Amino acid sequence: MGKRMKKEINLEDIPGVGEKIAQKLREVGYVDPMVIAVTSPSELARIAEIGEGQAAKIINAIRQMLDIGFEPADKILERKEKALRITTGSKNLDNLLGGGIQTQAITESYGAFGSGKCVGKNTPIIFFNDENFHYETIEEAYKKYSSIFGEKKFEEGFLVPLKNVKVLGFTSKGIEKVNAAFLYKEFVDKILRIKTKRGRILEITKNHKLLSVKNSCLVWEPAGLFKINDIIAVPKKIEFEYKNEISEDDAYFLGLFVAEGCGNPLSITTTNEKIKKWIVSYLIKRFGYKPRVRKIKRG
Repeated sequence: MGKRMKKEINLEDIPGVGEKIAQKLREVGYVDPMVIAVTSPSELARIAEIGEGQAAKIINAIRQMLDIGFEPADKILERKEKALRITTGSKNLDNLLGGGIQTQAITESYGAFGSGKCVGKNTPIIFFNDENFHYETIEEAYKKYSSIFGEKKFEEGFLVPLKNVKVLGFTSKGIEKVNAAFLYKEFVDKILRIKTKRGRILEITKNHKLLSVKNSCLVWEPAGLFKINDIIAVPKKIEFEYKNEISEDDAYFLGLFVAEGCGNPLSITTTNEKIKKWIVSYLIKRFGYKPRVRKIKRG
């Protein structure tokens, strides 16, 4: 592959791309000519709402401007035989990669579409922490985990690392729980508000992809390309296993709390010294809270 031109290329500089086409490309995040250069004619035609012939000409023009060429297979093989392998620090990962990361090449890691990407802060999400089920807004989840793991600046927003958190995502096996490594927060100027016929409101960015049906096939489409009466594909039913168990100590404490019959609803009354000591120990261990103990003298 040849070297990329140093000169910045604007979309309007590309032959066949006018102001309207450039605007449509920008709306769905296609601002880098290199991205368009590796896009298929059918996908570009759908995004820009043009014919595939025109899309193919635009792609070829970009490739010429970027000086993207080809090398003979024997040259590629010769270079590959001279390449070395760099360890990732993990023996298992090195084995998966055939001995480590190859030099003189680009190794890309990617994953399937997941959950919670490019959505508004009030969007409710389902996630699992140590297999326990949670249903709350993505903002609530972000605040909770940022208070535990902290947040750091990343690109145009902030990043929160996650541990033992899973979400529901599409895989080759269907919908199942997949690991979530980070929560990302970014402020944008505009956000789409899509209302379905059933009354569901989606608040997402224009480049957030939704599953749709085109020509009897399932395809991922940027939300910015959707029009009235377009189809958003959703599963009829989602099945998953989860556990939300409480410990024996939690259950015992709840029993004492619910059975309390005095006038103060936030207190527990007992004449048993052993139970009193257990309650104090439980609250300190479970919540980090040392309760106030008061003795009541009865006449």
